[in-house]
Amino acid sequence: NDLDLDTLTALEAYLAEFNGVLVVVSHDRFFTDKVTDHLFVLEGNGSIKDYLGSLSDYAECLIDQEKGAPIGDGAAVSTKGVTDKKESYKEDKEKRVERR
Repeated sequence: NDLDLDTLTALEAYLAEFNGVLVVVSHDRFFTDKVTDHLFVLEGNGSIKDYLGSLSDYAECLIDQEKGAPIGDGAAVSTKGVTDKKESYKEDKEKRVERR
């Protein structure tokens, strides 16, 4: 996404209001953080992690894991998005809005 600032801003605004599902592939973390709030992380060997949060949140989660921080104890904010259960779209959206 090699776009000028005005076009990028317009695209971000449009995607923020878009009510559908998108597959976003970008090297620009700032852009992905603005337009995504739910990740499917392809970990290899057929493993897919369902993560509620931004790409930056997920990166922090990985750093915390490397440091040996326990997952799920509530101490690390970045682990907030890892989910093991299905939630309704409405519940999921309410949680994401609360985090902002």
